[in-house]
Amino acid sequence: MHKNNRRKFLKQTAIASAAIPLASTLACQQKETTSSSKPFESGNIQNPLDVIQRENIRITDIKVTPLSYVPPDGKFLWGVGTYMVWKTDAALVEVFTDQGIVGFAEGSPYSNPAEIKKYTDKHVT
Repeated sequence: MHKNNRRKFLKQTAIASAAIPLASTLACQQKETTSSSKPFESGNIQNPLDVIQRENIRITDIKVTPLSYVPPDGKFLWGVGTYMVWKTDAALVEVFTDQGIVGFAEGSPYSNPAEIKKYTDKHVT
């Protein structure tokens, strides 16, 4: 009977965790050298998006609206132990394109909405 112990388990886990990124890196390098610009002809479709024609579309603007909610009665929204939440924050993100398409998304509720706006103003728009 094959007996496992903690030391052997940790060693095998370390080897496996090192091998996975290495294998994916090698696979990506191989894909770059063998991929064709015509995926149907080569039969080498790696991603469903490889066969979709892309539209000529550009993001023209991003609008981030910070939102905050404080209960009008002044009570806490919820609490865990001694941690009490007295307000909640969110960010509404609108993405505008030159084709007239408008997309809506929610920023992370665990981040500061003002920081999300500052980041998108600096790096995206």
